[in-house]
Amino acid sequence: AGLAELRSLVSKLRGERTNLIQRITNLGTELHQLSVERDHLQHTVSQQQKEISEIKDQFNNKEGENEALHQEIKEMDNLYNNHLKKIAGRHRNRTLAQKAVAKWRRKMHSIPHAKK
Repeated sequence: AGLAELRSLVSKLRGERTNLIQRITNLGTELHQLSVERDHLQHTVSQQQKEISEIKDQFNNKEGENEALHQEIKEMDNLYNNHLKKIAGRHRNRTLAQKAVAKWRRKMHSIPHAKK
């Protein structure tokens, strides 16, 4: 009976060994798949970081362009306001000149020797 028990135990151990080998093989396969997936994810993260960096550079460039445009708009606004002030000044001068001429004409018409 002892020999039969030993054979039974050896058979059980061989079965467990086969199961353990199968589990190790499966774990090795899973490890390989996880490694491939990790590499893929690292590549994806790297690509996204590169895209983010490019987008940041584009944003910074646009910010600089916007600042330049704001400055140009301010300069144009100042030129426009100065132009309007010149026009208003000329208009005031013209109005003053017209009033002076009208006053001179009235004065000339009121002088007896200047009348026709």
